[in-house]
Amino acid sequence: MVLQPVFYALRPLLAQPSFVVNPSPLELTNIIIQLLFNVLIGQWLGWHVVAYMIGGMVLGMGLHPMSGHIISEHFVMFDERIDLLKKIKKDHIETDEYLKLMPETYSYYGPINMIMFNLGYHVEHHDFPSIPGANLPRVREIAPEFYDSLPSHSSWTYVIWKYITDPKIGPYSRVKRPHRFGKKDEKAVDFMNEVNAVIVK
Repeated sequence: MVLQPVFYALRPLLAQPSFVVNPSPLELTNIIIQLLFNVLIGQWLGWHVVAYMIGGMVLGMGLHPMSGHIISEHFVMFDERIDLLKKIKKDHIETDEYLKLMPETYSYYGPINMIMFNLGYHVEHHDFPSIPGANLPRVREIAPEFYDSLPSHSSWTYVIWKYITDPKIGPYSRVKRPHRFGKKDEKAVDFMNEVNAVIVK
């Protein structure tokens, strides 16, 4: 858990190294601005402030109860899906096998959403990434038949506890998305358009 920020930072490098090694001009500009900002903070306010910010990030993405969202969103933690994930060969997954693990992310429906800008509505966010967080609960209200039957979490603290204590769950309890299945089918597009139209009203 303490090393979660390190894994999160290294994952893009291992998953898509060409994007990380060859940043676009916009990404390069962003990196320079971020580094410059940290240097200026260190020079003007002291390097202990930079250390505090880094420590806060490590704590916030590691052992802090709020960091449970990182695990709850993308790690398979429900027994029936854990068993299914183990049966499927990860190096050669078929479309129908992959669809059994859909969605590959999970939502949290609890009170902390009020102070986390509805971050827990993660399946809804993946379905409609352009919808503001304030409107994500409405997606579930409008289409309960698509969301109420899905596995979900009610406590991020319990998610952390289960991740640490359950031997069936670990760093490899993620569904690795085959890129060739990334295209949306027509039914999904129709459904997304329908929900977007209702929310815009």
